[in-house]
Amino acid sequence: KCDAGKVTDLTIRQTTNDSTDRLRSHSFQVALLEAKGKSLVPAFVTRVEAQGAATLVKEAIGKPCPAAVYPNHGDYGYIKVELDPKSIAAVRENLALVSDPFSRQLIWQDLWNMVYDAKLPFTDFAQMSLRDSSWNETDELILRNLVGRIDSLYGDMDLSSYFMFASGPKSEEFRAFNQEVEKRVWSKLEKAAPKSEFQKLWFDSFLGVAASADGLAKLEGLLEQKINIPGYVLDQDRRWKMIAKLMSYARTGAEARVEAEAKRDPSKFGQDMAFATKYAVPVWEKKLSLVSEFKEKKSKYSLAQLRLATRYAFPSHQKDLQKRYEPGFFSDLALVNEMHESNVLYTFLNLAPFACENPLGESITKFLGSAKSLQPAAEKQLLVLRQENERCSRVVALSKGAKEQH
Repeated sequence: KCDAGKVTDLTIRQTTNDSTDRLRSHSFQVALLEAKGKSLVPAFVTRVEAQGAATLVKEAIGKPCPAAVYPNHGDYGYIKVELDPKSIAAVRENLALVSDPFSRQLIWQDLWNMVYDAKLPFTDFAQMSLRDSSWNETDELILRNLVGRIDSLYGDMDLSSYFMFASGPKSEEFRAFNQEVEKRVWSKLEKAAPKSEFQKLWFDSFLGVAASADGLAKLEGLLEQKINIPGYVLDQDRRWKMIAKLMSYARTGAEARVEAEAKRDPSKFGQDMAFATKYAVPVWEKKLSLVSEFKEKKSKYSLAQLRLATRYAFPSHQKDLQKRYEPGFFSDLALVNEMHESNVLYTFLNLAPFACENPLGESITKFLGSAKSLQPAAEKQLLVLRQENERCSRVVALSKGAKEQH
């Protein structure tokens, strides 16, 4: 709190997710940030020894009222930070104004943690991430992390996924966000220095975000060498990932492209990918044919092939097909649990639906309560799935509520 331009109260509040409600002591630095020219810089830094639920920062009393307060300056505390509304408003306008790269990295991570914990609408984070200043970030680590939050390369929840679950893969909101990101990433890729780490970053990012007709056409042009990125050498692994994406959107000629690529890449990995990408197509019968392999005592395909296929079978934009398989998944899981050992079962669990909706969590709870002799691998995976599904539904609900208030 401030009065007449001076701090009158600065209290650090501590909570816990521990079922025992036990609060630990922590030592960290609190920084008062002020606007100086075009930057947000620390005007005052003090060490705090936090004890209990509330700790008054006496040293800050009487100091000039800051633009923002950052309670873990220098990352000395092993704590999860939740910024106050005034500080969020200050950094929301332009986080790039925070002059120190390490502080920017910490604040971006804290804001994303708040999204993940349903304390900050993901749409607010999206607005911050799409500012021109965010895309002009010069610190490679910050940029990599930020791009990963927009569209993860590793299957983690990201802004694109939240938009998709909140409004549907065919909604105008989802389309507008993805196309804006796609356009920005392509522009960055074209401008990146040849053979630089940034060039690799932007290429992988474009492969992740490409979803529009124009974006998918660019992937086809890159594969056919009709589009050239100076200094970039397209390796075989990325070629297969591009083909898998084209298959998942049922692009004309994609199946012929798989056959041609299999001849181009006769390696074992190439043949396995040729097998796996066929299940990426948005065709219900293809999904069922993959599931049927797990219902056989011994599939005619190797476990490595099946593992690859399950990873590509239900991409997030095929939400309708995931939803359609949800009721059958649990009965199939019970059968696979009885028939196979843990390595096969664990591979089958890659087909588990993720709906970001409460009914899925209820279905998991019901299954866990009725399943007999469920293997530990399956039980653990389902518990994690339920937890993440519930978390995702809270994140989406928070942003929907914020949108309705506006």
